[in-house]
Amino acid sequence: MTAPLFQVEDWFARTITHPGTLDEVVTEFDAASYVSAGPRQSRLERIGVYHSAYRARLVECLADDYPAVAYALGHDAFVELAEAYIAAHPSRSPNLNAYGRSMPAFVEERGGALSAFVHDLAVLEWTIVETIHAAPTAAVDVESLSAVRPERLGDLRLQPNSALRVLTLRYPVNRFFQAFREDRSPEIPEAEPTATAVYRRGWAVWRMDLNPVLRPLLEAILAGSTLGDALAGVASEIESENEIMTAFRDWVSAGFFTGFRIDT
Repeated sequence: MTAPLFQVEDWFARTITHPGTLDEVVTEFDAASYVSAGPRQSRLERIGVYHSAYRARLVECLADDYPAVAYALGHDAFVELAEAYIAAHPSRSPNLNAYGRSMPAFVEERGGALSAFVHDLAVLEWTIVETIHAAPTAAVDVESLSAVRPERLGDLRLQPNSALRVLTLRYPVNRFFQAFREDRSPEIPEAEPTATAVYRRGWAVWRMDLNPVLRPLLEAILAGSTLGDALAGVASEIESENEIMTAFRDWVSAGFFTGFRIDT
C-alpha cells in the first residue's frame, strides 16, 4: 500500500460505511492502493468482510432498540426492514444511541399490511429508549402537595417530569409489548385506540396504560393548565369523582410531576 495513513483511513471509513453494495463504491483496481490481496481472498473480498460486519452491527443495534418489532415481523422480515432503513438512513455519528430514532416514521412511509401496528409498536419501543437516556429527576414531595389547602387546589399548576412521555396510539401495543417481555408469544392485536405513559422513576423505566377518558386531563395538566381548568375540561366525561382521585394519586405516586406552584 502506497497511500498515506490519513488517506487510507478516510477511504476505509467511506468504503465500509457505504450503504449500498461494495461494487458501487470501489473496484479491485481502486482497492490496490489501500488493501493487499490475501492468500485466499481478493482485495474486494477482504474489504467486504468489514463492509458486511459494519452493516450487521447496525442491524444488531436496531434489533436491540426494537426487539418486539423484530418478534412481530419475524427475523427475515425484520432484517429486510433494517437493511432498507440503513440504506435510507446511513449512520452519521460514532454514537449509535440515537441511530434508530427515525424508524417509526420510516415504517409508516414504507407501508405494508402491518405498517400501522409496527409503527405504533416502534413508537413505544423508541420512547422507552429515549426515557432510558433521560436524566432522572426527583418526584414532587407528596407531603407538601397534600398540605395544599382544599380551596387552593384549583389554582395548582404541576411541573411535569421531563422524562415522562404520553403516547396516543392506534393499537394496544403496550399490552403486546408486555406479553412479549413475558414470553407469552402474543399475536398481532386488532386496532384499539389506547394511551400509554412511559416514565422514569429513579433509574427504572415504567409504562402505564391510561384511562382514555382521563388522558385529556393529564395532558392538560402537563401542558401547564391549572388543576381547576384541567378538571373543567373533562367534567362532562367523568362519571365518578373517585375515578379522578384514584388516577391522580397514581400519577403523583408514579412521579409524573416534579414540583408545583399555586397561582396567586
